[in-house]
Amino acid sequence: MGINKIIDNLESLFEKDEINKSNCETLDDLLKELEKQKEKIKAKIDSESSKKKRKKLKMKLKIIEVQLRKGNSKREAAKAAKGS
Repeated sequence: MGINKIIDNLESLFEKDEINKSNCETLDDLLKELEKQKEKIKAKIDSESSKKKRKKLKMKLKIIEVQLRKGNSKREAAKAAKGS
């Protein structure tokens, strides 16, 4: 799954006020996919020789990291709400 599609799916989950069990599983799957993309991009950055391409890849990496933080915080909030 491409980065844009993963981010779009995450955004649709973020828009929902409450996350139910099936949404939590979906969120977990999307976060795992995003982690895989993050690792791929890190590897590409290490092997890329062009400064321009490296800069673009670093920007994508930053976007992924922000989305991961947002997803993880949403997941933790859902876990905390279930626990109470």
